[in-house]
Amino acid sequence: MLNHDDANGEIMEYRVCYKPIYISGNLCLFFKTVGRNTHRTTLSGMKKYTMYDVAVQAATVIGFGPPGTSVTAQTLEDIPGPPKMRSVSASLTTIYVSWYSPQPNGRILKYVLCWNSTDDDSGSCRVVWPSFVVSNLKPGTMYNVTVSAFTKIGEGPAVSVEKETDKSDLDGIIPGINATVCVFDETRQIGFMLPPIKMLERQKIKYFYIIVKRWDAKEDKNTFLETPESQLTNFYNSTNGKKAYIAIINDNSYESNMEIIVGDNSNSSFTTRKNTHEYRNVPLMENTQYAIFIRVSYDNVGVSYSA
Repeated sequence: MLNHDDANGEIMEYRVCYKPIYISGNLCLFFKTVGRNTHRTTLSGMKKYTMYDVAVQAATVIGFGPPGTSVTAQTLEDIPGPPKMRSVSASLTTIYVSWYSPQPNGRILKYVLCWNSTDDDSGSCRVVWPSFVVSNLKPGTMYNVTVSAFTKIGEGPAVSVEKETDKSDLDGIIPGINATVCVFDETRQIGFMLPPIKMLERQKIKYFYIIVKRWDAKEDKNTFLETPESQLTNFYNSTNGKKAYIAIINDNSYESNMEIIVGDNSNSSFTTRKNTHEYRNVPLMENTQYAIFIRVSYDNVGVSYSA
């Protein structure tokens, strides 16, 4: 405050001096000049959620005197700025994201990270802190990842990045019927070998299964390959193979060049926490065209490839 008894002459104007408290030195680093009849004003262009020292100088015709006693005040909170991406990396089924804190403009309460594949609008969001591993993703898929920060005022602008998960060694491989796989009945069985893949990927596979369907050339292959888990069944519920059914399931290990025989009448099962699912590899119908594909599951996510 400036005491008018200390004016030492006629007041000509005032100067309101201010600076953030974290900056040492001259209090009048920033200032606003007002007329001698003005006794209140608004300072603008200040940093959000920042403590300032503020004082007033008076001027006579001789010049400005020293600032009066300073007071400390804080500007209000606002939404934060956008975070800045620090690191983005990917594996077969994960994307790791880390970021630098944004201009806070307040106290950061949380970060929200969202992701979706670029060919699918549906996605997921999680409340996270300055790094996060997005898991259960599909190999060889481009994802859009966004991060935004929140203060009590609300959500700030998001930063986004696109990243593709690593491609599977199975990607694009179409294994054919292999003559070296011996079948007992060529009229009702089909044999082939599992495609070779690197050890690192094999270690990530939790289980794989062979899916079979009586095939009509008018059907769409991609629709068949993307058959949802909920629509897969065993042979006895497949209307004699007209619907996609699981012929073989293996939760032991995926082995490169493992021999597979579809239609050998063997049984396989898969046990979840609640149930055990039984599947019969029923002999195929003679003189009938079939579509067969391998589905492997990484971290409980099924990803299908044609075979």
